[in-house]
Amino acid sequence: MTRLTLTAALLFALAACSPAPVPQPTPTFEPEPTLDITAVATSTPTTAPTIGPSIEPPTATASPVPTDDGLIPATLNPTVLTELEAPVRIDIPDGWQVASDALLLPAAEGMRAVPFSLYRGPVPGGTGTVLLLWGFENVVPAAPTGGVLAPINLFADGLRMLMFTVVEAECNFAYDEERIFSVGGMQGQGTYFAADDCPDELPSLRGWFTAVNPNGLNFAFYAYTEPMEAFDGASDQLQTILDSVELDLSLLPTAAPTEPPLIIITLTPDPQAPTSTPAAAPSTTPGVVFATATPAP
Repeated sequence: MTRLTLTAALLFALAACSPAPVPQPTPTFEPEPTLDITAVATSTPTTAPTIGPSIEPPTATASPVPTDDGLIPATLNPTVLTELEAPVRIDIPDGWQVASDALLLPAAEGMRAVPFSLYRGPVPGGTGTVLLLWGFENVVPAAPTGGVLAPINLFADGLRMLMFTVVEAECNFAYDEERIFSVGGMQGQGTYFAADDCPDELPSLRGWFTAVNPNGLNFAFYAYTEPMEAFDGASDQLQTILDSVELDLSLLPTAAPTEPPLIIITLTPDPQAPTSTPAAAPSTTPGVVFATATPAP
């Protein structure tokens, strides 16, 4: 769940917005003149069969076998397709692209779906990115200490999600000490970071993040360039984008929660799937395991 996942989400969003291709007319061919030969029918003529595209026989898929502890293995896509739009208004330069989706990220209790919005486009010397993660839980929630409510640690939250979404574990990664950054007129906790020598020939990067908690809702903004050499010439442009952010909770489908809901993923076997023999044809529902997300009680 790193830059490759975010880029895939952006490409998916662009493909969904692309216009459908215009069908081209099928060319017609005039047959060559041939000899006119009259045939005498000896039996009732039949219509010649129409030759259509060949159909490959379905490949049988075996049902997953429960493990010794009764659990059924399943592979979950790291992206959870949603129609969530971040409750912010932001001005981005011409030529930049936008994608919104959600990621399943590790949390204190299981996995949580964290919505994100990705803004990406050209900057002098490379590519600029602003990533917004919002509605996430706090690693250390606010707790009373000596009769006073201790503040939440947004710096720890932002740093944790940075290493799950932006920086690959194999990179040569470094970050600076905690400091204050501004976004949309708000002061947030964050730091500078950089990564180099990343896998899959990914470019180096350099940037900063800042996390804020207006109205009890968490937001973390990550602004960076690829490669890192483009940072000095593009940092002012990235800060201008962050300065344009306006919080608008009216964009939320419901009132902003003070605590993000816990999503529990329950895996159950497909009642239509065979238990001992392979299926003869693939089901219309991919796989034989259902993942159901329900709010915690």
